[in-house]
Amino acid sequence: MRFVSLAICVSACTPAPTTLQEALLGDRDRGDLVAMRAHGWELWQHLAGGEHLAWEHWPATEQMFAAKPVARPKFRTPRPFRNGDAIEAETLPVMFDVLFDPHAARHVRVQHLAEREVLDTLAELPAFPTDATAVKLTWYAVHAHGLTAMPIWDGEPAQPDADGNPDRTWQRAIAVDPDRTVIPDGELADVTLGGHAFSAKVRPLSAFLVRDLVAEDLESARRATHDPSLVAGDHVALVAAHVSTKEIPDWTWQTYWWHDAPTEGRFAAGKPELHGAAANYLMDVTYSAGTPCFNPWLEARFPDGLQSNCVTCHQRAVVGAADYLPVTRTRLKSDDPYFAGHIPTDFLWSVAFEAR
Repeated sequence: MRFVSLAICVSACTPAPTTLQEALLGDRDRGDLVAMRAHGWELWQHLAGGEHLAWEHWPATEQMFAAKPVARPKFRTPRPFRNGDAIEAETLPVMFDVLFDPHAARHVRVQHLAEREVLDTLAELPAFPTDATAVKLTWYAVHAHGLTAMPIWDGEPAQPDADGNPDRTWQRAIAVDPDRTVIPDGELADVTLGGHAFSAKVRPLSAFLVRDLVAEDLESARRATHDPSLVAGDHVALVAAHVSTKEIPDWTWQTYWWHDAPTEGRFAAGKPELHGAAANYLMDVTYSAGTPCFNPWLEARFPDGLQSNCVTCHQRAVVGAADYLPVTRTRLKSDDPYFAGHIPTDFLWSVAFEAR
């Protein structure tokens, strides 16, 4: 993604990186957030800023891992989890799919990583190639006509909630209008979401990256969103995307989410000029396990989710894993008891959970 030029040192100095991996690892080791964010925005431009979405024809994990592969990606509801005595489950029309780029997909196929009987014989998982990319896309159902209420996350609460900050608790909502592309600034509409009334800013569906529902999508979309009224011609708007690249051994971790003020705040820092709907997304990024990096649509619902970290979560992906919680931060050592008798799946939960 980035071209690195050699610098001439007049006096003793650290040699300039000669490869992209060296440059990215140097950014990580220096804690150079500006450089990491620049790389994250460059990835976003490559994936989502063009005329076509880069992942549009990538295979979904259930097309690679399922015992009976499906023709099209199937939408899934975010996994429920236990929070004390309660089960936390998604109640809004949110769903996701996970896609691998052709390099990652080829690695799964060639190394037979979709076959649990093969995984069970390995002493170590063959590492994914340095050009591999995986994306987790989170969608919100929008009906083809009328307004659809959607919650908006406006930043960390004054007092982080150890019990989580799920989307149904967010304090603001917008109204998505699929019928107009130009809407006057300041136009409001009264909507209800999760039993709460909002005076919501109206935004056009064209402000989002969008996928239209076709007949083959309906069964999984209706099940995932708990909305049996969805029909072909309705839409799903991209509200969040996790992007992981194997450009460094622990992968790079970028996460993006839609916002109606996409140029404001620290999650917009360093954003280059983007065009179209891709410009309306914020970003968080990390290459290490020490600092928070999360997506409000995905991790905010966890206990202490606003303090979560991508690397810390994904390092727990092992053959035979039972869960991805609790939220922690720090890099586990290779001899940590957690790994005893379990093969790490190169940070990919899809391999850990979906191999059959």
